[in-house]
Amino acid sequence: MHHYAMSLPSLLDLPIYTFWELSRNAERQRASEDMRMLGLLSQVIGGDTNSYAKELEEKRGVIVRIDQDKSEFDKSGYQKLRMMMGGSV
Repeated sequence: MHHYAMSLPSLLDLPIYTFWELSRNAERQRASEDMRMLGLLSQVIGGDTNSYAKELEEKRGVIVRIDQDKSEFDKSGYQKLRMMMGGSV
């Protein structure tokens, strides 16, 4: 995957879920870069860029969502994470 400078053998060793998550994150990062460039170009060239900005926002998506009402410790999630890490957490 060019964005992460990964070789083909290391790419083929990835689990399929990891591959698609990396792919989605690369698209989000590109959309963020495009949003910055769009801001610069709209200042230089002028014109309405709202429709393209909305399209880039949709591509970027929600990266982190913080729910203030759900700030409790997830013990079962923590246990699952410990098991995935081999009990070393």
